Amino acid sequence: MSSSKVLLPANKNSTIIFRIKDNNGSLLAKEDILKVNGIIKENKKGIRKIIDLGYHIEYLKYEDSSFCLNLKMIDSDLPKIISFIVLDTFTKNLTDIPSIIENLNARNPIGYDLSLGHKFYNHKLTNFLMELALGITSKNIWSGNYQAIGYAITSKANNHILYKNETCFHKFIDYLKESYRFVSPSVNKMGYGEVYLKDEKSLINLNFQIRA
Repeated sequence: MSSSKVLLPANKNSTIIFRIKDNNGSLLAKEDILKVNGIIKENKKGIRKIIDLGYHIEYLKYEDSSFCLNLKMIDSDLPKIISFIVLDTFTKNLTDIPSIIENLNARNPIGYDLSLGHKFYNHKLTNFLMELALGITSKNIWSGNYQAIGYAITSKANNHILYKNETCFHKFIDYLKESYRFVSPSVNKMGYGEVYLKDEKSLINLNFQIRA
């Protein structure tokens, strides 16, 4: 797959660290760690096994603070929203953007007031995809700089016109949501996927990429 089809590649900077604990806040038992890691070496079902064993997987932090802050530049809730999406790519195999938005609306993990029909998750995820297309990366500090010329928006990286009027803008947004997916990289690649103990916590690192 060509790099032009990858909106956000998986790398160390985009690693998300999750904490695993039981109902009492206890660590994953050592025998369960061995059991889960044994499955993960074969496929992604090991992530689901953690939940089947009665443990909870919750967002802790991003390994790279710069990427987390880049996300917060777009929206302060975006780091948490992306963490929910990434976990669901492993546990529910949700990858396409429309299904992801539908699932977020149903779960409402941030606890927004959706009673009046505000499309919080659609808006925030759409903005994320748009900013990726305009130049945000997981490796560089995002300044928010891109060029607006009249009704045209051009990419800072290659000066290509992305859209030039309102109709084109909506087509551009629809293209992003219809064409790109959240994809989980191979487990164990660059240390992703295995449960480990650190600072008296049981943790797991997951990663993702967004590509057509």
